Amino acid sequence: MSGDSLPRPARGQPRRRLLALAFGALLLLAAEAGLRLAGYAGPGDRHDPLAGFAGAEPLFVRARDGQGQPVWTLRPDRRGAFNPVSFPAVKDPQAVRLFCLGGSSTFGFPLDASASFCAALGRDLSQAHPDRRFEVINCGGMSYGSRRVLHVLREVAGLQADALVVYMGHNEYVERRFFAPFLEEPAWRRRLRAGLARIRLYVALRRTLARLTPASGGRGAQDDFFGVGPLRDDSRRLPRSAAEDRLVAGQFRFALDEMAAAAARAGVPLLLVRPASNLRDWSPEASEWSEALPERERLQRDRAYAAAQAAWQRGDAASTLTAADAVLRIDPLPAQAHFLRGRALLATGHRDEALASLEAARDRDAVPIRMPGFLGEAIGEAWGRLGLVPLDGEAELARASADGIVGDAMILDYCHPTPAGHRRIAALLWRPLHEALWPGGEVPAQPAAPPLADDNAALYTSAFGAAWSGQMLLRQGRPGPAIPLFQRAIALDAQLATAHEGLGRALGTTGRLQEAAAALETAARLAPTS
Repeated sequence: MSGDSLPRPARGQPRRRLLALAFGALLLLAAEAGLRLAGYAGPGDRHDPLAGFAGAEPLFVRARDGQGQPVWTLRPDRRGAFNPVSFPAVKDPQAVRLFCLGGSSTFGFPLDASASFCAALGRDLSQAHPDRRFEVINCGGMSYGSRRVLHVLREVAGLQADALVVYMGHNEYVERRFFAPFLEEPAWRRRLRAGLARIRLYVALRRTLARLTPASGGRGAQDDFFGVGPLRDDSRRLPRSAAEDRLVAGQFRFALDEMAAAAARAGVPLLLVRPASNLRDWSPEASEWSEALPERERLQRDRAYAAAQAAWQRGDAASTLTAADAVLRIDPLPAQAHFLRGRALLATGHRDEALASLEAARDRDAVPIRMPGFLGEAIGEAWGRLGLVPLDGEAELARASADGIVGDAMILDYCHPTPAGHRRIAALLWRPLHEALWPGGEVPAQPAAPPLADDNAALYTSAFGAAWSGQMLLRQGRPGPAIPLFQRAIALDAQLATAHEGLGRALGTTGRLQEAAAALETAARLAPTS
């Protein structure tokens, strides 16, 4: 049968299929357009599937304040990871707008934003210049390293910024390891997920399916520490490697260069601060040990290390030093041996040698939650290479520390400044900030710092922050200082199981067994499945 003799319906069927497909596509486009016009699933009404690792999702979205004025406000799915901030969408001509960027140290954690150097700068500037209006905006993100800080900087540089302050460096390994399952995804899959998240129909379908799917009863596989984004995998204590160090260093230098370029394009001064860490009083999180040693040398090393620990526990610094030296002659890797050696040297009056050993302990930490020295050197190189003002937070806090070595007086834990530490960072920024904003102008004296509370635990306004600090102290074997922090957390939130659990362990370690049992019973009642 020839083509001319085919039945008429058969000849027209492809055209009808094309028309049906076109009609269906038009319906989908119309639905997508309608959802967009209605504002459904816009940046302020959806989760960022990439948790800030791509610049496609902004940190701030447009909204209106209580008086109906347009403002930029933190998008809802970033609450917790960032302080809740908003500021006018159109800056007043008389206002000065500063953005502080970085990780949890900039955020003010584990206290709150009011204790941060960013807040201290805002208060001091307003007091010293009562005729001006200052908008000092805290953009410190929890666990944010240079990859994500760069995206935030690119965004805020275009929001009528007058200056950008960056204090970062501690999260380069933390960010990579916490989000390892996510970052190890193929790049095409991350790009696909980012693209799908911007399609409003896709978001609507996901939300509908989520409502129809029974709750699992626990945290989802895609929930991170703050309830959004991919899983934070901080349980993976991966060994340090030269390859990872090179990757981290390359990424960090790239981010520094890109930050300087973005600030220059926007015509905004960039103030880059080298952050400080607790060298004197914070023991390394974990040590690596050489596995290539002959068995006899391993036994000698292990016996010497046990002797160093025992000597330090009984307060014998000279014997600690002798034993730690014996360990490191056999195996130079273990960070804890370097730390014991540094503390022993400090106790015997050898400050410079002690500093070198404590820096080695930080740099060899197998769980690098403090910025290693080579990243600090990268910041120093960037000051010269990029023409930035040298702002050494590490040296500034060291000047205010006993023996010139940063410890608990300036850093609460391993990297988060105390209120006094934040004040020192604000003081470091005072003159260069004035010179950047008002070149050639007179720099007024910085207002005196307000007196600090005698009770450190009273400084905590977040139950989570207080409990977290207590848990970190327990990991360091310091139950005594942890107890008031857990008690503060419970006073702020009596339902926080981790505070009761930590309090129970701390009390038990210090011999208060009856109180410990009561605290642990409460923790078990509040979180029976944990």
